[in-house]
Amino acid sequence: MHSVLLGRGQQISPLITWQDHRCGEAALKRFSQKAQVILREGFGGATLARLAEAGQLAQWEFAATIGDYLVQTLTGNDVVVTDPTHAASWGLYDNAAGRVERDGFSLITFRRFYRVEPGKILGVTNVIC
Repeated sequence: MHSVLLGRGQQISPLITWQDHRCGEAALKRFSQKAQVILREGFGGATLARLAEAGQLAQWEFAATIGDYLVQTLTGNDVVVTDPTHAASWGLYDNAAGRVERDGFSLITFRRFYRVEPGKILGVTNVIC
């Protein structure tokens, strides 16, 4: 789930997938040094860092994987919550240590970002698909 979806209220961006290569080698090196994590093309953290650098995040309130956004929408949660495996796919979560790489978040400025909650039931829905 390397995808990135940006949102503000009910407005959401087009999905940016793992195939996105907007960073380039120089930007990835710069981001990786600043964040003190290794970021690669297609990682959500790299995509968000590039968007932040280009001033394209100011209009958005949150970022999520498509799966996390779907869970938020179906359960009516007011915040995006993610699983550690999704957070790790963005390159900003240390699965072994069980923590978010805070230096990585210095690349990205959001009023609201996801919470990482391993193994938690996030809600219920009575929507029939």
